[in-house]
Amino acid sequence: MRVSKKRLLQMLLLVLVLSLILNGILFYQAGHDSVFTGMVVKLGDIAEKRAVYEERFAAIETALEEYGDPLSEQISVYVEHLESGVWIGYHENEGYHAGSLSKLPIMMSIIHHIENGSLSLSTKIRVEESDIDTRFGPLGWKGSGYEINVEELLTATALLSDNTAMQVQMRIVSVGSIVAVLRGVGIEESALATPLITPKAYSKLFRGLYQSSYLEKEGSEYLLQLLSSSIFLSQIPAGVPEDIAVAHKIAIVEENKEYHDCGIVYTDDPYILCIMTKGFGQVAADSVMSNISEIVYSHVIQ
Repeated sequence: MRVSKKRLLQMLLLVLVLSLILNGILFYQAGHDSVFTGMVVKLGDIAEKRAVYEERFAAIETALEEYGDPLSEQISVYVEHLESGVWIGYHENEGYHAGSLSKLPIMMSIIHHIENGSLSLSTKIRVEESDIDTRFGPLGWKGSGYEINVEELLTATALLSDNTAMQVQMRIVSVGSIVAVLRGVGIEESALATPLITPKAYSKLFRGLYQSSYLEKEGSEYLLQLLSSSIFLSQIPAGVPEDIAVAHKIAIVEENKEYHDCGIVYTDDPYILCIMTKGFGQVAADSVMSNISEIVYSHVIQ
Protein backbone atom coordinates (compact mmCIF):
# COMPACT_ATOMS: atom_id res chain seq x y z
CA MET A 1 0.00 0.00 0.00
CA ARG A 2 1.43 3.37 -0.98
CA VAL A 3 1.42 6.14 1.63
CA SER A 4 1.20 9.76 0.48
CA LYS A 5 3.90 12.22 1.53
CA LYS A 6 1.34 14.22 3.48
CA ARG A 7 0.13 11.13 5.35
CA LEU A 8 3.73 10.08 6.06
CA LEU A 9 4.53 13.51 7.47
CA GLN A 10 1.47 13.38 9.70
CA MET A 11 2.52 9.94 10.98
CA LEU A 12 6.06 11.15 11.69
CA LEU A 13 4.76 14.13 13.63
CA LEU A 14 2.55 11.84 15.69
CA VAL A 15 5.55 9.66 16.49
CA LEU A 16 7.42 12.80 17.56
CA VAL A 17 4.70 13.74 20.04
CA LEU A 18 4.53 10.26 21.54
CA SER A 19 8.31 9.98 21.81
CA LEU A 20 8.51 13.31 23.65
CA ILE A 21 6.08 12.03 26.25
CA LEU A 22 7.65 8.58 26.57
CA ASN A 23 11.15 10.02 27.00
CA GLY A 24 10.03 12.21 29.88
CA ILE A 25 10.80 15.56 28.27
CA LEU A 26 7.48 16.89 29.48
CA PHE A 27 6.74 17.17 33.16
CA TYR A 28 4.10 18.26 35.59
CA GLN A 29 5.41 17.75 39.08
CA ALA A 30 5.87 19.78 42.23
CA GLY A 31 9.28 21.11 43.14
CA HIS A 32 10.90 21.52 39.70
CA ASP A 33 12.90 24.66 39.01
CA SER A 34 11.03 27.67 37.65
CA VAL A 35 12.32 28.42 34.17
CA PHE A 36 9.39 29.93 32.32
CA THR A 37 7.43 31.79 35.03
CA GLY A 38 8.47 35.08 36.63
CA MET A 39 10.43 35.72 39.77
CA VAL A 40 9.88 38.35 42.47
CA VAL A 41 11.77 41.56 41.65
CA LYS A 42 12.67 44.30 44.14
CA LEU A 43 10.96 47.65 43.61
CA GLY A 44 14.29 49.43 43.23
CA ASP A 45 15.30 47.03 40.46
CA ILE A 46 12.00 47.63 38.67
CA ALA A 47 12.43 51.41 38.75
CA GLU A 48 15.94 51.12 37.35
CA LYS A 49 14.82 48.75 34.60
CA ARG A 50 11.86 50.95 33.68
CA ALA A 51 14.22 53.81 32.88
CA VAL A 52 16.41 51.57 30.73
CA TYR A 53 13.56 49.89 28.87
CA GLU A 54 11.54 53.04 28.26
CA GLU A 55 14.49 54.28 26.21
CA ARG A 56 14.98 50.96 24.40
CA PHE A 57 11.28 50.53 23.68
CA ALA A 58 11.00 54.04 22.27
CA ALA A 59 13.66 52.99 19.77
CA ILE A 60 11.70 49.81 18.99
CA GLU A 61 8.58 51.86 18.30
CA THR A 62 10.47 54.04 15.84
CA ALA A 63 12.00 50.99 14.14
CA LEU A 64 8.59 49.32 13.78
CA GLU A 65 7.14 52.44 12.19
CA GLU A 66 10.02 52.60 9.72
CA TYR A 67 9.54 48.92 8.87
CA GLY A 68 5.75 48.76 8.82
CA ASP A 69 4.58 52.08 7.41
CA PRO A 70 5.78 51.43 3.81
CA LEU A 71 3.96 48.07 3.65
CA SER A 72 0.58 47.86 1.94
CA GLU A 73 -0.30 44.80 3.99
CA GLN A 74 -1.48 45.05 7.60
CA ILE A 75 0.75 44.32 10.58
CA SER A 76 0.15 44.89 14.29
CA VAL A 77 2.67 44.43 17.10
CA TYR A 78 2.65 44.53 20.88
CA VAL A 79 5.85 44.30 22.95
CA GLU A 80 6.05 44.27 26.76
CA HIS A 81 9.01 43.96 29.10
CA LEU A 82 7.62 41.60 31.72
CA GLU A 83 9.47 42.74 34.82
CA SER A 84 9.08 46.49 34.44
CA GLY A 85 5.77 46.57 32.57
CA VAL A 86 7.15 48.93 29.93
CA TRP A 87 5.38 48.34 26.62
CA ILE A 88 4.95 49.75 23.15
CA GLY A 89 2.59 48.95 20.32
CA TYR A 90 2.26 49.37 16.59
CA HIS A 91 -1.45 49.26 15.61
CA GLU A 92 -1.75 47.04 18.68
CA ASN A 93 -5.52 47.51 19.01
CA GLU A 94 -6.40 46.30 15.50
CA GLY A 95 -8.66 43.22 15.51
CA TYR A 96 -7.82 39.94 13.76
CA HIS A 97 -9.36 36.49 13.50
CA ALA A 98 -7.81 34.40 16.26
CA GLY A 99 -7.63 31.07 14.42
CA SER A 100 -5.39 28.71 16.37
CA LEU A 101 -4.55 31.41 18.91
CA SER A 102 -7.84 30.34 20.52
CA LYS A 103 -6.21 27.05 21.51
CA LEU A 104 -4.22 28.70 24.30
CA PRO A 105 -7.17 29.64 26.55
CA ILE A 106 -8.60 26.15 25.92
CA MET A 107 -5.36 24.58 27.16
CA MET A 108 -5.35 26.93 30.14
CA SER A 109 -8.88 25.80 30.97
CA ILE A 110 -7.76 22.17 30.84
CA ILE A 111 -4.89 22.91 33.25
CA HIS A 112 -7.34 24.71 35.56
CA HIS A 113 -9.51 21.56 35.59
CA ILE A 114 -6.41 19.55 36.53
CA GLU A 115 -5.71 21.96 39.37
CA ASN A 116 -9.22 21.62 40.79
CA GLY A 117 -9.07 17.83 40.54
CA SER A 118 -11.73 17.22 37.88
CA LEU A 119 -9.08 16.04 35.39
CA SER A 120 -5.53 14.68 35.47
CA LEU A 121 -2.83 14.35 32.84
CA SER A 122 -3.53 10.63 32.71
CA THR A 123 -7.30 11.00 32.22
CA LYS A 124 -8.25 9.18 29.02
CA ILE A 125 -10.74 10.66 26.57
CA ARG A 126 -12.30 8.80 23.66
CA VAL A 127 -11.80 10.44 20.26
CA GLU A 128 -15.18 10.69 18.54
CA GLU A 129 -15.92 11.03 14.85
CA SER A 130 -17.14 14.58 15.46
CA ASP A 131 -13.67 15.50 16.78
CA ILE A 132 -11.83 14.67 13.57
CA ASP A 133 -10.29 17.65 11.80
CA THR A 134 -7.51 16.83 9.32
CA ARG A 135 -6.82 20.41 8.29
CA PHE A 136 -3.99 20.80 10.82
CA GLY A 137 -2.04 18.24 12.85
CA PRO A 138 -1.61 14.45 12.68
CA LEU A 139 -4.22 13.15 15.13
CA GLY A 140 -7.07 13.50 12.65
CA TRP A 141 -5.38 10.97 10.37
CA LYS A 142 -5.64 8.30 13.07
CA GLY A 143 -9.41 8.34 12.79
CA SER A 144 -11.75 7.91 15.76
CA GLY A 145 -12.71 5.29 18.31
CA TYR A 146 -9.52 5.21 20.37
CA GLU A 147 -8.59 6.78 23.71
CA ILE A 148 -5.98 9.48 24.27
CA ASN A 149 -4.90 10.97 27.57
CA VAL A 150 -4.97 14.64 28.53
CA GLU A 151 -1.19 15.02 28.44
CA GLU A 152 -1.09 13.77 24.85
CA LEU A 153 -3.87 16.21 23.93
CA LEU A 154 -2.04 19.16 25.47
CA THR A 155 1.22 18.13 23.83
CA ALA A 156 -0.32 17.78 20.37
CA THR A 157 -2.02 21.15 20.74
CA ALA A 158 1.00 23.07 22.02
CA LEU A 159 3.67 21.50 19.82
CA LEU A 160 1.73 20.81 16.63
CA SER A 161 -1.34 23.08 16.92
CA ASP A 162 -3.40 19.95 16.27
CA ASN A 163 -7.05 20.69 15.43
CA THR A 164 -8.40 17.27 16.45
CA ALA A 165 -6.73 17.58 19.85
CA MET A 166 -8.41 20.95 20.28
CA GLN A 167 -11.82 19.53 19.34
CA VAL A 168 -11.50 16.78 21.95
CA GLN A 169 -10.59 19.35 24.61
CA MET A 170 -13.54 21.51 23.61
CA ARG A 171 -15.83 18.60 24.53
CA ILE A 172 -14.46 18.30 28.06
CA VAL A 173 -14.43 21.97 29.04
CA SER A 174 -17.31 24.41 28.82
CA VAL A 175 -17.39 27.66 26.90
CA GLY A 176 -17.95 29.30 30.26
CA SER A 177 -14.68 27.94 31.61
CA ILE A 178 -12.81 29.31 28.59
CA VAL A 179 -14.43 32.72 29.04
CA ALA A 180 -13.38 32.52 32.71
CA VAL A 181 -9.75 32.18 31.56
CA LEU A 182 -10.04 35.29 29.38
CA ARG A 183 -11.64 37.28 32.19
CA GLY A 184 -9.16 35.88 34.68
CA VAL A 185 -6.16 37.33 32.83
CA GLY A 186 -7.83 40.71 32.47
CA ILE A 187 -9.23 40.72 28.94
CA GLU A 188 -12.00 43.31 28.95
CA GLU A 189 -15.66 42.44 28.50
CA SER A 190 -15.80 44.56 25.33
CA ALA A 191 -13.13 42.35 23.76
CA LEU A 192 -15.15 39.22 24.58
CA ALA A 193 -18.12 40.55 22.62
CA THR A 194 -16.29 40.34 19.27
CA PRO A 195 -14.89 37.36 17.34
CA LEU A 196 -11.70 39.35 16.73
CA ILE A 197 -8.67 39.64 19.02
CA THR A 198 -6.01 42.32 19.22
CA PRO A 199 -2.28 41.81 19.90
CA LYS A 200 -2.51 43.89 23.08
CA ALA A 201 -5.45 41.92 24.47
CA TYR A 202 -4.07 38.50 23.52
CA SER A 203 -0.76 39.26 25.20
CA LYS A 204 -2.56 39.23 28.55
CA LEU A 205 -2.77 35.43 28.30
CA PHE A 206 1.02 35.16 28.21
CA ARG A 207 1.43 37.76 30.94
CA GLY A 208 -1.01 35.74 33.04
CA LEU A 209 1.02 32.58 32.49
CA TYR A 210 4.33 34.29 33.26
CA GLN A 211 2.97 35.82 36.46
CA SER A 212 0.90 32.72 37.36
CA SER A 213 -2.04 35.07 37.92
CA TYR A 214 -4.74 32.62 36.75
CA LEU A 215 -3.21 29.16 36.90
CA GLU A 216 -1.01 28.04 39.76
CA LYS A 217 2.74 28.42 39.24
CA GLU A 218 3.19 24.69 38.55
CA GLY A 219 0.53 24.66 35.85
CA SER A 220 1.75 27.88 34.26
CA GLU A 221 5.31 26.55 34.14
CA TYR A 222 4.15 23.29 32.57
CA LEU A 223 2.14 24.98 29.82
CA LEU A 224 4.86 27.49 28.98
CA GLN A 225 7.35 24.64 28.73
CA LEU A 226 5.08 22.85 26.27
CA LEU A 227 4.71 26.01 24.19
CA SER A 228 8.49 26.45 24.13
CA SER A 229 8.73 23.06 22.37
CA SER A 230 6.54 24.13 19.42
CA ILE A 231 7.76 22.82 16.05
CA PHE A 232 6.92 26.16 14.39
CA LEU A 233 10.20 28.03 14.18
CA SER A 234 9.80 30.31 11.15
CA GLN A 235 8.14 33.22 12.94
CA ILE A 236 9.27 34.79 16.25
CA PRO A 237 11.94 32.11 16.98
CA ALA A 238 13.60 32.78 13.62
CA GLY A 239 14.42 36.33 14.74
CA VAL A 240 16.37 35.38 17.86
CA PRO A 241 19.43 33.15 18.49
CA GLU A 242 18.75 29.42 18.64
CA ASP A 243 19.69 29.21 22.32
CA ILE A 244 16.94 31.68 23.32
CA ALA A 245 13.77 29.88 24.39
CA VAL A 246 10.47 31.14 22.96
CA ALA A 247 7.16 29.94 24.42
CA HIS A 248 4.70 30.84 21.69
CA LYS A 249 1.51 30.05 19.79
CA ILE A 250 1.06 30.53 16.06
CA ALA A 251 -2.11 30.89 14.00
CA ILE A 252 -2.78 30.36 10.31
CA VAL A 253 -6.08 31.70 8.96
CA GLU A 254 -5.54 31.05 5.26
CA GLU A 255 -9.01 32.06 4.09
CA ASN A 256 -8.40 35.58 5.44
CA LYS A 257 -4.66 35.65 4.66
CA GLU A 258 -3.96 36.19 8.35
CA TYR A 259 -0.86 34.79 10.04
CA HIS A 260 0.05 35.44 13.67
CA ASP A 261 2.59 34.52 16.32
CA CYS A 262 2.54 35.54 19.98
CA GLY A 263 4.64 34.48 22.94
CA ILE A 264 7.38 35.14 25.46
CA VAL A 265 11.03 35.52 24.43
CA TYR A 266 13.30 34.37 27.27
CA THR A 267 16.27 36.71 27.17
CA ASP A 268 17.83 37.60 30.53
CA ASP A 269 14.93 40.06 30.79
CA PRO A 270 11.97 38.20 29.20
CA TYR A 271 9.48 40.07 27.05
CA ILE A 272 6.16 39.41 25.36
CA LEU A 273 6.03 39.79 21.59
CA CYS A 274 2.73 39.46 19.76
CA ILE A 275 2.59 39.93 15.97
CA MET A 276 -0.54 39.72 13.83
CA THR A 277 -0.58 40.13 10.05
CA LYS A 278 -3.09 40.29 7.22
CA GLY A 279 -2.72 40.35 3.44
CA PHE A 280 0.53 38.41 3.05
CA GLY A 281 1.07 34.90 1.78
CA GLN A 282 2.34 32.51 4.42
CA VAL A 283 6.01 32.61 3.40
CA ALA A 284 6.01 36.41 3.27
CA ALA A 285 4.16 36.63 6.61
CA ASP A 286 6.71 34.34 8.26
CA SER A 287 9.50 36.53 6.90
CA VAL A 288 7.83 39.68 8.21
CA MET A 289 7.29 38.15 11.66
CA SER A 290 10.89 36.93 11.90
CA ASN A 291 12.13 40.36 10.78
CA ILE A 292 10.04 42.09 13.43
CA SER A 293 11.27 39.61 16.02
CA GLU A 294 14.87 40.39 15.08
CA ILE A 295 14.22 44.15 15.27
CA VAL A 296 12.74 43.84 18.75
CA TYR A 297 15.42 41.47 20.02
CA SER A 298 18.29 43.64 18.77
CA HIS A 299 16.95 46.63 20.70
CA VAL A 300 16.09 44.69 23.87
CA ILE A 301 19.59 43.23 24.34
CA GLN A 302 21.61 46.34 23.44
